[in-house]
Amino acid sequence: MGGRVPLGYDLKDRKLIVNTAEAKHVQEIFHAYLEVGCVRRLKAHLEEHRIGRKVRIGSSSQMAGGGSYSRGALYKFWSNRIYIGEIFHKGNAYPGEHKPIIDRELWESVRAKLEKNHRARRLRTYTSEPSLLSGLIFDQDGVSVPIALAPLLGKVSIPPFSSLLSLIPQSIQGVVIPVSASAMVNRSRYGGGNGKRKN
Repeated sequence: MGGRVPLGYDLKDRKLIVNTAEAKHVQEIFHAYLEVGCVRRLKAHLEEHRIGRKVRIGSSSQMAGGGSYSRGALYKFWSNRIYIGEIFHKGNAYPGEHKPIIDRELWESVRAKLEKNHRARRLRTYTSEPSLLSGLIFDQDGVSVPIALAPLLGKVSIPPFSSLLSLIPQSIQGVVIPVSASAMVNRSRYGGGNGKRKN
């Protein structure tokens, strides 16, 4: 096997052998993420329980590693298919000769949770940007109606025109504003009135 030996395994006769003590840490990292729900809380949990990266001993008997996991290192950790008994070679996954530490159900649950949190972060970031229609549409009680954005679909999600029309005061329903939906999207996206991106 080439590359560094991951946490949970030792290398013997060029084969991966499960390190029982480290394997418990691997399982804890997977299970704890599902329990705490986010990377920030998980990092605090791991530091509290002193679960860190694999300690490596070099040829000169010097120790390396053992530090805490960064966010990037954790994401890489969860994508390591070695933990489910596979090896990754030239873009493809193959069954390995080593024993898995994580069962596939747990692996898939963590991957699904990561994807869900990623999509939620993207949505929060996108909807935090102001919309041209924000504060312009109100319901019958005078409460502002939020404009829902759907960044994962790559478009702006706006209620049907008929429902919007019912929210406009009758005194101004006859006023026609010749602005296309695409123009409004361009203004919102680029922050200008001429459709050109600002530098």
